[in-house]
Amino acid sequence: MMDRGDTARIPSTTTDLSHVNLCTCYEVDTVYPLLQNPNPSICKIILNNEDQARLISPPIGERSSDELILKPSGQVGSPGRGGYNLQAVLKWDPAMYKIVQKFIQARIRYYTEQRTLFRGLTITKQPPIAISIIQEEARHKFEILSRYDENWPSRDMIATFLGNASHGNIK
Repeated sequence: MMDRGDTARIPSTTTDLSHVNLCTCYEVDTVYPLLQNPNPSICKIILNNEDQARLISPPIGERSSDELILKPSGQVGSPGRGGYNLQAVLKWDPAMYKIVQKFIQARIRYYTEQRTLFRGLTITKQPPIAISIIQEEARHKFEILSRYDENWPSRDMIATFLGNASHGNIK
């Protein structure tokens, strides 16, 4: 069995995250934080309950749920099996879609390098707070994501990228 300092440790479930450290050291002037400690064991975010609730769910009163665009039924990337094609459903300008997608992919790669996310695991096996942080960063950078209930387009992009990576389709 590996000890907690070993970098090869991968959690077996998303509920047991006691050993996962999610970022403590941010540079103050950075919009998308870079760790000051280049070799964390798996960084740890220390948030009070209010901050955690804000990252996990959008602020109450920011928009009513009637105004927000709801997630379509089915699974992203499975249009032939009752799901949908994300780009077709969003109807964004193709350049805008690519920009948001590239940003999210870059953040996933960053957090994977920092060992906050785990290479080869799908979104359901990743630490939920890490996924929420990427979603919040994307929403902060791209106002268009605020139009969607629970920021579902960014979550779908994250799920697609991690799913492809877990099947070896992304290097």
